[in-house]
Amino acid sequence: MTLLHYILVHTQYLALLIGLAIALPVVWVHRNKIGIKKPLSALGIGLFFLVASLFSAIVFAQIESAITGYPQRIGAISVLGEYLICPLILLAFSMIPGIRAKGLFDCFAICGVLTLILMRINCIHAGCCQGICLPGSEMRVPVREIEIAFYALMFIWFLYRERKGYVEGTFFPLLMMLYGILRFILEWFREVDTSSAFHLSHIWAIAAAVIGAGLYFGIRSRSKQNQPDEE
Repeated sequence: MTLLHYILVHTQYLALLIGLAIALPVVWVHRNKIGIKKPLSALGIGLFFLVASLFSAIVFAQIESAITGYPQRIGAISVLGEYLICPLILLAFSMIPGIRAKGLFDCFAICGVLTLILMRINCIHAGCCQGICLPGSEMRVPVREIEIAFYALMFIWFLYRERKGYVEGTFFPLLMMLYGILRFILEWFREVDTSSAFHLSHIWAIAAAVIGAGLYFGIRSRSKQNQPDEE
């Protein structure tokens, strides 16, 4: 099997490669906020985003598998790792001299929503992560499509706030908080392998929402104390 054929068969990796191609110009545009200057550094940051996202998704899937005992349900990756593990990796990376943590997280949020759109499109292609059937019909709740729409709106919002002004470092916490709320709601309508109305993913969603809210409002509060006129 050739590498190209392997990638075309395992479309999640194709989605990641496309995500990398998208991330590179995003990183380059935000290079001053991140604290880098050279094209090679932008490539390195883009690759780091890709590796950190994939590693977090795989590790979190293994954590879920170990807790639930249902590896077949979790599959190879879990996007919740993007919110609950990846921030720790980003924080560790931001300790490198010259890297600005707030700019790094803001840029990752913009790249992340684009990559997650591709990953959810891959879910549709693979037939996984689907919604429950609507009563009395074969139609399913479009949970994957709702997430795609959410990420698209977040991307537009991020671009809008960059033009109008925003508190640096709030993009990822905002994404984390809102996705946690959305994911909590969607879990009621997602096809799962448990009869329990409240399950593990609800807990992860609450954790993401609470942590994201704490970081978001904490950063905004400190910003107002330091620079009262900042939007």
